[in-house]
Amino acid sequence: MIQHKFGLYEKALPRDLALSEKLRIAKDLGFDYFELSTDESEEFQARVTSDKSEIIEIRKAIEAYDIPTMTMCLSGTRNCPIGSENPELATKGMKLTMDAIHFSAEIGLRIIQPMAYDEYYNTRNEKTYALFLENLAKLTQEAASCGVMLALENVDIDTMDSLEKGLQIIEHVDSPWLQIFPDIANLYSTGKGNTWSCDQYRLAKKHLVATHVKDTVVGKVRDIPFGNGNVDFIKFFKTLREINFSGPMTLEMWAQNYEDPYKAAKDALSFIKDKYERSSQ
Repeated sequence: MIQHKFGLYEKALPRDLALSEKLRIAKDLGFDYFELSTDESEEFQARVTSDKSEIIEIRKAIEAYDIPTMTMCLSGTRNCPIGSENPELATKGMKLTMDAIHFSAEIGLRIIQPMAYDEYYNTRNEKTYALFLENLAKLTQEAASCGVMLALENVDIDTMDSLEKGLQIIEHVDSPWLQIFPDIANLYSTGKGNTWSCDQYRLAKKHLVATHVKDTVVGKVRDIPFGNGNVDFIKFFKTLREINFSGPMTLEMWAQNYEDPYKAAKDALSFIKDKYERSSQ
């Protein structure tokens, strides 16, 4: 049986650590891969414009610690969404995503998870959604030319608050290089329950390439420690086994929520692996 790979989200570790140190720690904690964050901060966004010498150093660290950077969470377009009616913001979001694609190709990163936001801080409408689809199609073409997968995450606005809506988006773009990278907790937070959340995975099973794993309660999509929320992980993993999902799974955590983030990450991995093993029984 194929064993799933479990990855650690970058923000689970202190932000001020060098990337090479984060890779070393993730490996020491027992994770199989590392997920980069390209969020709204200048320091994380600057990384995707690294020059050749910086790229080489990142590659060396990946090789030295034997832990790949398989995925990237690209949440930085919240303040520059590609569907914005403000041309400057949309252009900035397009450039950020293009840079992330080229950077990923250079370091061997396989999957970028862009947020399905046509707008976030400003008003959404039919035009923002149409612009989002148009620009997403352009980005998908660029990703395809670089051999990098784009995979949308279900989010906390109704552009894509279900995987069913994600399927509509990827059907519109119509490219094998645009798929779905769901988050079980984001689905559960909608209040529709564990069964509905798992059924969404079944519905989208042919288009799932990776998943975020975190705990949550209704109405809150983050900052709930594993075991303190209401996500039924055994039911979730049984669903993944049922649909023969074998993609990477990232444990999404935030270091600032824990006195000892290293211990918290290690404990979270043990917690999730226990649920995963129990799901086979």
